[in-house]
Amino acid sequence: FVEQVGRWRKIVKSLCQRHAIDEMTTDDISQDVLLKLWNMRDEIDTYHSVEALVKVMCRRMIIDVYRVPITVDVDDAGDLVTEQSSPSQQMEYCEFEQWVKEKMKALPSTQYSVLYLRQVEGMENYGI
Repeated sequence: FVEQVGRWRKIVKSLCQRHAIDEMTTDDISQDVLLKLWNMRDEIDTYHSVEALVKVMCRRMIIDVYRVPITVDVDDAGDLVTEQSSPSQQMEYCEFEQWVKEKMKALPSTQYSVLYLRQVEGMENYGI
């Protein structure tokens, strides 16, 4: 098993580079793949091609990386547009902010109150 680890790691790194995955995520994926292989070390001889298994595991983890949604904390949303931002970015942010305010006003009063208390006042569910 130990003799094969270097070759499997190279396979994972090349697949990650092909899919434009950054170095830190590549290391995470390779560690996860090698950990799963280590846990399967007793059954590894039953597979016809361990390299193919490594590639499938790596591809599935790459897909998982792309599936993770990119989120922005509400408190950090104001930091998205700064004075150094282009005028089009500033205009887009202002339009988005106006759209959010309109949608908030269109909510029923109870939903608006709950959303306001959670997001603006920072209250927890049990406090509301």
